[in-house]
Amino acid sequence: MVERVARKLRELTKANGGVCRGNDETGWNDYVGDARQIIATMRRPSMAMNDAVFDIGDEALHPSRDRAQSESVWQTMIDAALTPN
Repeated sequence: MVERVARKLRELTKANGGVCRGNDETGWNDYVGDARQIIATMRRPSMAMNDAVFDIGDEALHPSRDRAQSESVWQTMIDAALTPN
């Protein structure tokens, strides 16, 4: 996840005319620190994110019904975070 965010930060910097160090293959490494800080900011879910998980109900359950499917829960929470208030 850190690499994905770092690559996206570099891509956005470059797309917006910013100066990027390094080459396209390894330059994302310059953004790892920022990526980690951004991901850490998302550590505590918002109320909207928590509510979204409760709203999906059984859709979030693993087929064995004994635990939640992390991918469904994660995507639901991120979608809620990206929804304008």
